[in-house]
Amino acid sequence: ARLVFHEDPACPAVLEPYWLPLNWPEVREGCQATSGTAHVQSFPANISIKPLGLVNTGELVKAQAPKSWLRGAHALARRLYNCTTVRSCSFSWSFLAILFGAPTGQFFETEKRRAVWETLWNAVSKRMAYFRSMELQGLKMTSSISPFGGPQERQAPAESSSVLLLSADRPGYFQQPFVLPFVRQLRCYASKRGMRFAADGGPWPLRHRTLGLTGNYFFVGRWREGTTGNAAREAREEDYLRHLIGDLQRNKLSRAVELASLEGLVNIYFDEPEKQTKIWSIERQLDNSSMVVYLDLDVTIRPDSLNWGLVPLLVSMHSRRASDIFVRDSWPGTECLNSGFIAVRPTRAARLFLKLWRQKAWWPVSWDQSALAESVLELIGLEMQQLGSPGYRSQCLRYLFPIPNGLVPYAMYCDLYP
Repeated sequence: ARLVFHEDPACPAVLEPYWLPLNWPEVREGCQATSGTAHVQSFPANISIKPLGLVNTGELVKAQAPKSWLRGAHALARRLYNCTTVRSCSFSWSFLAILFGAPTGQFFETEKRRAVWETLWNAVSKRMAYFRSMELQGLKMTSSISPFGGPQERQAPAESSSVLLLSADRPGYFQQPFVLPFVRQLRCYASKRGMRFAADGGPWPLRHRTLGLTGNYFFVGRWREGTTGNAAREAREEDYLRHLIGDLQRNKLSRAVELASLEGLVNIYFDEPEKQTKIWSIERQLDNSSMVVYLDLDVTIRPDSLNWGLVPLLVSMHSRRASDIFVRDSWPGTECLNSGFIAVRPTRAARLFLKLWRQKAWWPVSWDQSALAESVLELIGLEMQQLGSPGYRSQCLRYLFPIPNGLVPYAMYCDLYP
């Protein structure tokens, strides 16, 4: 699958730098393992169950914490022992770390508690990497991709059969006064270039309701489209979830025990979940287009470039055949990839890529750009395996979720990005 990248000391007990995990051997050699030159660990089937069982949940909370907190921490920690997917493991881990870990961005007050959390984090991380690796191997068995493409996949896309695509959580968003001028300009550009223009405002498979904000975290209730059919019931559920999240934000952590049965109804996102609608929008347009060119609504075409076609420019980048996926690279020190511009062709590799990306919309602490970056690694890793390399085994996955101090080390993830 060919991808093209366009461009305080007052706490004396433990002074642990946030970047310490970068020195761990498995990180130094693990995240760049797509080249086939690094050793890739083979996971046993019962990965990390023993370390999880050795963790005393009473040591996860502060010594002076109310005893009622222990029930919440215990309920979430026990789910980590029984979880079998990245989605279920990361749900319990993310709430556990954010609610009961060290104060956000600060140090643990004792070395003992820090060591317990580090043991748990390492065990959960390896468990999630194993489960994701197995999921990817299953996809490999059912999805056939080729770096050379089939006969139809070698055909270059044409502007006349391509679409310039925008996406939003609702149709009315495109009419907002701060949005409409950009929509008009992009519609004009598409018309001038002979492209179809699409502004997709839904409907979407999920309905989100923001229940509360804590730092970068969006606590969200979500419902599948068409599953309730009962507005009164949904309103009661939303009211219950708002009170629950509000109490948790006010440190009434005894209520964390209720989270154990709410995995499908409540979640945490690292950014507004509505931004993930672009994944479904691209999939909708793919069957009827030789290329889908997606732009965020804060992206525009320079007035002196209206005579240049995006599709011909992308096609001209390679002489053998057009690539399947085009994504926007970012400069070091900012982010891994930027999802504000994406172009895809209707190939097997592109459809698999969108499936990988869409799966992560269900993951806790997910956002569109981190999900995009990990999906790129996964797709390249699957292709590398076809060429005889060990590929990518989800070695970087742990840095997409909170570490024990409640922060998501996305900068670390991007520093390690191949």
